[in-house]
Amino acid sequence: GGTLTAQGIQCMGINLGGAGGMERLHFWFETAFDGSGGLSHTFLRAYENMLSIDTNPLYAVLHESIYCQGEASNWSAERTKNQEYSGEFDAVNAAANGRPVMLTGEMIFPWMFDDIPSLRPLKEVAHLLAQKDDWPMLYDTEALKKNKVPVAAAAYYEDMYVELEFSQQTADTVKGLRLWVTSEYLHSGVREDGARVFKRLMAMADDEIPLR
Repeated sequence: GGTLTAQGIQCMGINLGGAGGMERLHFWFETAFDGSGGLSHTFLRAYENMLSIDTNPLYAVLHESIYCQGEASNWSAERTKNQEYSGEFDAVNAAANGRPVMLTGEMIFPWMFDDIPSLRPLKEVAHLLAQKDDWPMLYDTEALKKNKVPVAAAAYYEDMYVELEFSQQTADTVKGLRLWVTSEYLHSGVREDGARVFKRLMAMADDEIPLR
């Protein structure tokens, strides 16, 4: 099994980015303790399942690297947490002093390759990829500025994982891109209502929905 830690519990905040996630998280914490005062099997199993990543280890290994171009990730989430939010995510200190415990979202941290059994064999390669600094450019922005292909995309006001401003900046780079910005969904629009989202985007790309 894995190791139950405060920083691992903070990672359960990833559930807040999709439909039903808040209710699911509430249920897990509501049932965290059994009748004897110990942690319940329900909670421990939910924690283990969420952090196992044994069916998709490459997700963890390449999580940050796939966004790199011309520089190393150097464990970006870990660096940002420590440099820009120093102390704010110290769960043990927060709980001991009666402060709210901050949760994290869709992030991969170096400690996971020690605490999660399925990731331990990949620790060395994960650190090597985090240090790799010769990644090629991901996109040809000059080509995107000359785009001639009809294209439409969705962006969500309440997306916990993708900053709306960044989505809009990216959309502005692609000539002719029609952007649907909506608060109807969180990050999980395609998972929740994929047929409707796809139908609307296709209609936008085909110029069936007028610009407002």
